[in-house]
Amino acid sequence: MTHRPSCSWVRFWVMGGTLVVGACDDESSRVFREDGSAASGDAFLVPLDAPGASDAEDRDAPEETPSLPDAGSFDAGGEGGFEAGVLNLEQGWMLHNWRLTDDNTGLARYQFENDGLVAIQTANPDPSAYVNLQTYASVVIRGTFSIQTTSDDDLVGFVFGWQDPERFYLFDWKQATQVYNPCGSAQVGASLKLFAGNGAPDKCEDFWNSSGSPRATVLVNRSENPAGWKDNGTYQFTLTWKPGDIRIEVREGENVVVSLVSNDATFTSGKFGFYNYSQQAVRYEGFEVQPAP
Repeated sequence: MTHRPSCSWVRFWVMGGTLVVGACDDESSRVFREDGSAASGDAFLVPLDAPGASDAEDRDAPEETPSLPDAGSFDAGGEGGFEAGVLNLEQGWMLHNWRLTDDNTGLARYQFENDGLVAIQTANPDPSAYVNLQTYASVVIRGTFSIQTTSDDDLVGFVFGWQDPERFYLFDWKQATQVYNPCGSAQVGASLKLFAGNGAPDKCEDFWNSSGSPRATVLVNRSENPAGWKDNGTYQFTLTWKPGDIRIEVREGENVVVSLVSNDATFTSGKFGFYNYSQQAVRYEGFEVQPAP
């Protein structure tokens, strides 16, 4: 009788569809569409619309659609259900680009340096999130980011509590106020928004408009942190996130330039990532994760 490997299944959302990835006891990995059909047996996180994905050779699919863990149940080891320490920014991440019906700037592009400890977003893209695949809860995440240009003034930030491309928290920061029709007005300063699954974000107002949209609820308004980021500025970012207790601090050297607090508890666990909308030359480095005190 042929041994059928036992696999642990995790769902990932990627541009072009949903994939189910299994890490199996025979040291193999399997990638399936959510209905259980094989997408690719050798590649990890292959978008369903990637060239050749539909022609991938048949593999042993699970006997039924895999039973998948809820957000927060994936345990990579370490205190608090995750592996603490410095993050490799090149391995174990996925890139999601939102394709908007009323804005078509392009796709984000990341380059990497220093053995994956540095990531640089080089394009001038539509909204995008570069998301770590680990699920976190009750964590402190720190790192340094810099905007290495004088030629633009748009949106940089971070996502956390990421469940899927419709449900997450978004911290974003604008250098200068700008009206961009039909998207609305993006005010200078930093804000926190909640995307709670009220439909797929598919219009530029969902990400651009500082007043929010039917899909994006403003939790902390830019008026509380009205200063914009600086050309060629370097910043130290700290996210402290526990259920019902969200704190974000951004420093420029010894000076606190953003301080943001929310008691929202919609998402108590989820993934973390870098966010970008129409801003190139953003460098991320030295990001690490520790259990929250």
